[in-house]
This record gives sequence, C-alpha cells and structure tokens, in this order.
Amino acid sequence: MFILQIRLDLQESLYYRILSNSSQSVCVCSKEARSVRFNIVPKKLREIPLTVIAKDVNSSVCDEGIEQMVLGVTDAVTRKLLVEVRVWLMLERTRL
Repeated sequence: MFILQIRLDLQESLYYRILSNSSQSVCVCSKEARSVRFNIVPKKLREIPLTVIAKDVNSSVCDEGIEQMVLGVTDAVTRKLLVEVRVWLMLERTRL
C-alpha cells in the first residue's frame, strides 16, 4: 500500500469569495478516495466556474507506517456550479 499527500488549491475568481482556506492537504492511500470542502459565497446568480488544482507534495504528515510516494504530478479540474434562487411556498391549511 502506498500513500500520497495531495495539496488542493481552489483558484480565486471574480465570481465568488472564498471563506475558508483556499489550500487544503489530504493524505490518500492507494484505492481510496477523499473529499474536501471549500466554503465560498457566490457574487452573482449564474453558472460560476470553479477550478481546483491538485499537486502531490513531499511531506511527513501522512502515516509513517505506510510508504509515501512522490510522483511529481499536477492536475486541474474546472466545473461549473449553477447558483440560483429557489423558492418553496408552504401553504398553511386553516380550519373554518
């Protein structure tokens, strides 16, 4: 089993304000998946592009009992997030 420490960077944008740290690191073992959360506030109602860059880093933060790999790779992904207003009306039934 191998482990990689991955640094994820949410790119700044004119379309949103980042409330959380824009950079997060996670340790990922082989055949595993991890999720991270970035808190943002959209500035407009529309589709906004979100770009995250992932890079493996050399660090001793991960579990020392597992061999850590450093591949020297970087990848990026951009996805669109639809920001819209939804209104739900609750109708109250009254008895006469």
